[in-house]
Parts: sequence; C-alpha cells; structure tokens
Amino acid sequence: MTLSDIIRYRLRHERHIRRIEEARLPTPYGSFRAITYESCVDGRQHVLLMVGTFTPDTPTLVRVHNRCIAGDVFGSGLCACHAHLEGSLKRIAEAGHGAILYLQPEVRTIPLDPRREPPPPPPTPFETVPHAAEHELDLRDYGIGVQSLRDVGIETLRLLTTNPDKVEMLEQYDLTVIEQVSPTPYGEG
Repeated sequence: MTLSDIIRYRLRHERHIRRIEEARLPTPYGSFRAITYESCVDGRQHVLLMVGTFTPDTPTLVRVHNRCIAGDVFGSGLCACHAHLEGSLKRIAEAGHGAILYLQPEVRTIPLDPRREPPPPPPTPFETVPHAAEHELDLRDYGIGVQSLRDVGIETLRLLTTNPDKVEMLEQYDLTVIEQVSPTPYGEG
C-alpha cells in the first residue's frame, strides 16, 4: 500500500471539510450560489460556485479549476485559465445547472507564470517522509474537492475540461464522469 492509496482511502471514507460561508455571487452570466469549504487537513479554503440543485444520479456540468492568479485575475496570455473559467461560467449559467469547484493549490508564493513549477515548501520539523510528489498533492486536493461536490449531491459529472488527467483523478474518488466537455466554445487548452 502506498501513501497515495492511504490518502485516497481516508478521503473516500472520512469527512475532511467544513462549510465556512455561503452567499449569492453575481457574475456577468447570472447569480451563482457560492459555498466556501475549509479543508480540515491543511486549512486551505476552496469555493464551490453552483446553479441549480443536484442529485447523485443526475449528470451535472462541473468544472474543477485550480486557482491561477495570473490567468484568473489578470487574464494573462501565458495560460488559458481565464478563458476556461469564463467559458465554464457561461456554459453552466446557460445550462441552468452545474458547478465550478475552485481549488486553492498549496503554494507559498503567488505564481505569475503558470508554466513554472512552484518552489517546494520548506520542510516542517514534524515531517518524517520526503515531500510528496506533485501527483500525490493533487490527489489530496481532488479528494477534498470531491467531498465538496458530494456535500451538495453531485456524483455524476459532465466534466468541463480538455485534460484527461482530471477525469482519472475524480474517478479515483468514485465519482462517475460520463462525458468530457470543452470549457471553451473552441475546444482549446
């Protein structure tokens, strides 16, 4: 059994999130319901933006989006993050049913160029194993995110992504991805 197997098991069978705040969030595409969740594992906060209500067997349009300051806030041309986020907001609003899971990655600095690898965090005095691989950190982030999706009744997804790795990550936590849909109208990125 590997460390990632243990992480996956615990994130499937134990609750590691708590709701912090809920509000209506007006966007250029309409009003979304926003819930902030806090990870009980590391204190990071993630946001779930939603339109509609959900049941586990009903396919739901979902975007899992990792925060990108350069793209999301400043619309940088270094990445397609802004276009994917905007396209997803628009598609979900038009469908009248869906969610965006906005994950806050574990970073100690604000990355301005999303193509560069962030520096590894400094070791803590209590660390007994080497720093986990980036894939394992993603597994933990996705596991926390899946708990947020399940909290509102989402288990079957039409995933807004062009990245097949996201499909694999979500399916490892027993979500069903029935379709992969481009987050932008042109299918780029």
